[in-house]
Amino acid sequence: MKKIILPSYLFLKKQNIFWLYFLYLIFILASSIVFCVIYSNYYTIVDGNNNLILKNIDFGHGELIHNFYYHNHLSQKFNGIDFYLKKTLALPLIIYMLAKISLNFIFIISLKNIIMYSLYFWVCYFCYKTLKKNFLIFLLLLVVPIVVPYNFQVSLNFNYEDNLIALILPIIYILLINKKSFLNYVIISFFIFFAYFCKTSMFFIVLITPILIVLLEKKSYLKLIPSFAAILAISIWGFYGINKTGKFPIGPSGSSFNSFVMAFSFNQDFHKYYPIYSTDLINVKKPKQNINNEWDFYTYYKKKNSIYLENNLERFVKDFLIKLRFIFLNIHEDGSLEIISKNKIKIDNIFNKIIINSSLITFIYFAYKFLRSGKVNFNILQTEYLKINLYFIILFILSIFPHLIVWATSKHLVGITNVGLIYLIFKNEIIINNFFKNLTGNK
Repeated sequence: MKKIILPSYLFLKKQNIFWLYFLYLIFILASSIVFCVIYSNYYTIVDGNNNLILKNIDFGHGELIHNFYYHNHLSQKFNGIDFYLKKTLALPLIIYMLAKISLNFIFIISLKNIIMYSLYFWVCYFCYKTLKKNFLIFLLLLVVPIVVPYNFQVSLNFNYEDNLIALILPIIYILLINKKSFLNYVIISFFIFFAYFCKTSMFFIVLITPILIVLLEKKSYLKLIPSFAAILAISIWGFYGINKTGKFPIGPSGSSFNSFVMAFSFNQDFHKYYPIYSTDLINVKKPKQNINNEWDFYTYYKKKNSIYLENNLERFVKDFLIKLRFIFLNIHEDGSLEIISKNKIKIDNIFNKIIINSSLITFIYFAYKFLRSGKVNFNILQTEYLKINLYFIILFILSIFPHLIVWATSKHLVGITNVGLIYLIFKNEIIINNFFKNLTGNK
């Protein structure tokens, strides 16, 4: 087969990295503007001057951001109760700080996306240079968050925390498999710290990932830095909770709203709605007793959920299997707010399921070969090749687990899908390198 000789300017040189970065950001900016125009045509999110109406932001963030911006207090009311710990603060604070510069909708969303994709770009470049990977590997990493349109749209969004996790989770994985140095430990510590404030479902990742680093990385005090970052994040959120509510929020109680959210899943009607229809349509009864604060609210639904689980264990197991099937097999639209839904097949979901299942099958095949080899020992587990696999499967399990207890929607799976695609890229590096050699004509 005749080799295709590509022009040299297509390949990365030191002087061209900033041009590539510039082109990458132009694409992100253009996509963000298109997103804003389409979104504002469908939802009442801007005023006559194209300024963002903060209180109209969805998923429980609107009132919180509005109150902080206009009244300088980080709380919101629900069921007549002041909530300080209903939502984690990463997304609200990002929107708030950008709104302080300008309330222009396009400005806020575009700059948020430019910042997040800049972080992703430079982490990929850092890994590419440190690991001395092929240029095509670098390009493929850059394409990961944007190649599936739905996943890209989630990352451009601003309503829900999953837009941050869509990039933060793959960033953490890339840094985990990168060569460890002081700089790498500092950078991954920053993202572990940041991840804790993105969403309460990140708790197990933030807690367990630093422990894995201590176990799997070579002897060095530097590997303790991510542990300090995790402890610092948990402490800051915890003492903030004590200051505002008198209680240290951590784990399942990381948000005082978690038990109420779980009540939608711990419900006899859950399987009648999920996954086709939104769980918001499920009727969760309001408390009949007097609720004085957000922790009374949390305790009420925690007890209610425990009673449900005790009396409906079989139904819970069946619902668990429905969630499992959704995560690995669902290719239809989900979470419709309309009771009459055609449940159409989504092409993007097909791609995502291929990625999730291919990455898991690839790991299972690797694990089978590795265990059969009889070379299992702690020193072997510390090799770079094996860490690519171990870090992947741990992130995969820790990402999926909270959604098996509560529920998953398509947007919840974008972050781990991106991680799965990165895993597949590194696992097929030899094939990619050979393809690259054929393109460039190098032997």
